[in-house]
Amino acid sequence: MTQRKLAFYFDYLSPYAYLCWARLPQFCIELDLDLQLRPVLFPGLLNHWGQLGPAEIPPKRAFVFRDCARFAATHGIDLVGPATHPFRPLLPLRLSLPVVAGDKQADVVAAIFTAGWAEGIELSSADALEECLDRAGLPGASLIAAASTDIAKTALREATHEAVETGVFGVPTMVIDGELFWGNDQFPYLRDFVSGQNQPSDKYMEHALNRPRSADRPGKRPC
Repeated sequence: MTQRKLAFYFDYLSPYAYLCWARLPQFCIELDLDLQLRPVLFPGLLNHWGQLGPAEIPPKRAFVFRDCARFAATHGIDLVGPATHPFRPLLPLRLSLPVVAGDKQADVVAAIFTAGWAEGIELSSADALEECLDRAGLPGASLIAAASTDIAKTALREATHEAVETGVFGVPTMVIDGELFWGNDQFPYLRDFVSGQNQPSDKYMEHALNRPRSADRPGKRPC
């Protein structure tokens, strides 16, 4: 029987992506899912869909960090946060691409998430990233060099475009069998989906998505 694939779309900018990552590998082992790591540029998703990021709305930014602190404390997950936030995520994302990290992709992702969100390094710093990769037993200098090439830059753009084409609008998003699960709170629904339980019917979804609109915000296109 072919193992089902679960794609994990993430950006290191998101604390929810870190909290999701902290539980996701074990979750995939338990459900016998093939975890596919898909780094994408969150600002690129925001730009495409015409959204503001949480860090751009002051009360939402405060809520997110408070919410994440509560979740981390409840679930025993170390949470410090990067030295600056928001930061430029391009280099760590490129480091995490399959074309750069190869068969060490999961190790690279784990090292960067841990160094940034559990230990508090500056995630836009090449020196800090190289050091954290070296500490994880990875070839930091060669990975940094590979992530700085035009090949890596193009690959990240293509990965973000692929995410948009898939319908991804935020991070973290997990996709299995074409179904999107957005957010750190989706694990119970993912488990139900894998087992075929508690799913919205086609009839309900057709009704929900095709009911007529009676209002839209001025200047905003309907989704």
